[in-house]
Amino acid sequence: MLSSRDLVLQLINDILDLSKVDSRVMKLEATKFRPREVVKHVLQTAVASLQKILTLEGHVTDDVPIKVTGNVLRIRQILTNLISNVIKFTHEGKVGINLHVMQEPIFSKS
Repeated sequence: MLSSRDLVLQLINDILDLSKVDSRVMKLEATKFRPREVVKHVLQTAVASLQKILTLEGHVTDDVPIKVTGNVLRIRQILTNLISNVIKFTHEGKVGINLHVMQEPIFSKS
């Protein structure tokens, strides 16, 4: 029941976010959060709505800080969308989230 409520709230937030993007008033917030808890929450929510026989896994390496600063709502939203899409297109086996620290930036400034 709790997970259903989370899914409904997330859907409402997604709809509100779309309207903010359309009106160009979306602001990103930087707060401290725990990445491991975000991964755990996303996977728990996905398990609650899972209608297939799949194994969901989450792995966070030891080098990931306990707390980081960022927009936890957007990160949770992105991870939820990614894991939902992976589940949608995976028919058997396992899916998951692997979180680790990148040593070099993905994008270079030029």
